[in-house]
Amino acid sequence: VIHYDGTGWWESDTINDVSLYALGGGTGPDDFWVGGLNGIMYHYDGTGFTRATVPIAIVPEHFPQIGAIVGDKDLPSYARMAIPSDPSGSRYYILEYRENAWQAMDSTYGNGWGHLWLSPEGNLYATGTNLLDRWENGVRSTLIDTIHLRAIAGTAEDDYYIAGKDTPYTFNVAAWHYNGQEFRRLNTPDAGEVFVTDIWTDRSEEHTSELQSH
Repeated sequence: VIHYDGTGWWESDTINDVSLYALGGGTGPDDFWVGGLNGIMYHYDGTGFTRATVPIAIVPEHFPQIGAIVGDKDLPSYARMAIPSDPSGSRYYILEYRENAWQAMDSTYGNGWGHLWLSPEGNLYATGTNLLDRWENGVRSTLIDTIHLRAIAGTAEDDYYIAGKDTPYTFNVAAWHYNGQEFRRLNTPDAGEVFVTDIWTDRSEEHTSELQSH
C-alpha cells in the first residue's frame, strides 16, 4: 500500500500475505480498508494494519476475492466479495460494515465483477456482467440487465456515469450518463480492442482508464 502526500509516494506499510485488489471505505487517510485474494481484509487506523474477519467461510482453493470497497465519512462501508471457483457455481456477496463487524448484506447478488459506488445520499450501486444494481436501505433493485458494465462514478443520484462494453464478448469502450431521468449514451473514441477498468468524475469532467486486449 503506497500513499501520495502531496510531494511524493511513500510505502505506508507492508502486507506480505495477500495480493491486494481494493482500497477504500472508512472516513479518511487514517481510517480505511484494503482487501484482496483469499477474501483477506485489513483495516488501517493511522498507525498500522489490523487483519479483519469476514463473515464468509474462506476456502483458498475457491479463490475468494475482495474486489471493491467503498465508504465515506458518516456513511457505512461496503465491500464486494467474489468466489468464482465454488463447486456449486460462482458466488458473489455484498458485505456491510456495521456494529464494528463485517456482515453479509446480500448473498444473492448477481455476476458482480464490476465496481461499487456509494452515492452522497447513502445508496450503494454495483456494476457487473449485464447488470447495474442499487441498494436502498438494504433492498436491492436492478436498474440495467442488458449491458456489460465495469465502472461507475458520480456526484449525486441524478448525476453519475457508468462504463463498460456492449456485450461480454466484444471489446469496445461504452459509457453512459444518468441525469435523474434516463441513461444517455456518450460518444466514445474507437480505441480498438480495449476494455474499461475505471471511471472518474468531479461534475465538470469525466475520465476513463482502459486496458489493451491482446
